[in-house]
Amino acid sequence: MSTDPVPPRPLPETMMMDAKFQQLGRDFSAALPLPFGADAEAVKRNIATSAAMAALGAGMAGHAFGVWLSAVSTSMDVAQRLSGLATGHLSPEVQAPDAADGVAEPAGAEPVANAAGPTAPLGIERPDAPDDLKAIGGIGPKLERVLNGLGIWTYAQIAGLGEGEVLWLDEHLGFRGRIARDEWLKQAAVLAGAKA
Repeated sequence: MSTDPVPPRPLPETMMMDAKFQQLGRDFSAALPLPFGADAEAVKRNIATSAAMAALGAGMAGHAFGVWLSAVSTSMDVAQRLSGLATGHLSPEVQAPDAADGVAEPAGAEPVANAAGPTAPLGIERPDAPDDLKAIGGIGPKLERVLNGLGIWTYAQIAGLGEGEVLWLDEHLGFRGRIARDEWLKQAAVLAGAKA
């Protein structure tokens, strides 16, 4: 087997295409009026160049479509994971990584030691007028739905979270300290005070 990238003789498909292009050139030259006689070769080269550019453009369009399809696929995967997180169908090993470093903790990683220990916050039934948790910096529509799913509906609930409850939420949501970094408790206390 030869390692030479160029075959020793043209492939049959190549010879057939070359013959078709030569015949196309002869037909084109015959169709041109006589004053164009010498320019027929230049016109044929322009047609060949246009065909090559069209093929190159089609290849680049195919590549761009592949990149777009990959982005859509990734977006759909992320949306599916977030919707699973919102409904509580994801295990902690599959949850989204921390946005700060983009790396998820290994599944068997030990949580940060805390005197209070992680405890799930006590949820309440949906009040008649739940607070808009999106007013707290760091909480968007999807995260608000996740918190609502855990029974967290009001600013007062977030402001009153204990250390163990914050630790549990951090672990459950895969935040690794984001609640403290974004100062949810302080923001919620201010919003609860303004509401009262």
